[in-house]
Amino acid sequence: MEEQALLDAWYIRLPRYVLIGDLIPNRRVLEVGCGEGAACNFLADRGARYVCGIDASVEAVEQARRQHRRAGVEFRVMERGRLELDDASFDLVLVPEGAEVVPDDGLLDELRRVLRRDGHLLIAVPNGDRSVRVMSKTVCSTWASST
Repeated sequence: MEEQALLDAWYIRLPRYVLIGDLIPNRRVLEVGCGEGAACNFLADRGARYVCGIDASVEAVEQARRQHRRAGVEFRVMERGRLELDDASFDLVLVPEGAEVVPDDGLLDELRRVLRRDGHLLIAVPNGDRSVRVMSKTVCSTWASST
């Protein structure tokens, strides 16, 4: 039953990533809230040069490390408030469950800090205008050169 719940959760997230396929190849990708790592594995399969999945759950990260052990994919336990990652180290930052992120200026500042100047930030949030649960509103942003 737990395996089915994980599969269901992955299929809810999958459409968001299928739509950004052209942004993935040869990129350094950060996924915030990676859970047990299925999406990170998908990103690596689609040609990401390096994928770092972070999650606050020790158990989820340990499971991700067991299930998706491969070159170029790393999982870290990390709270979202302070990302222990180098400045400008990612081409693509993905937040697939971003409802809590949008109002959190501190986290948005951190995501901006780790994103390369010409990078892409995608935050998916629930869309109340749609009756289908898997629909999402994707927010793409690049910041002005004032940083």
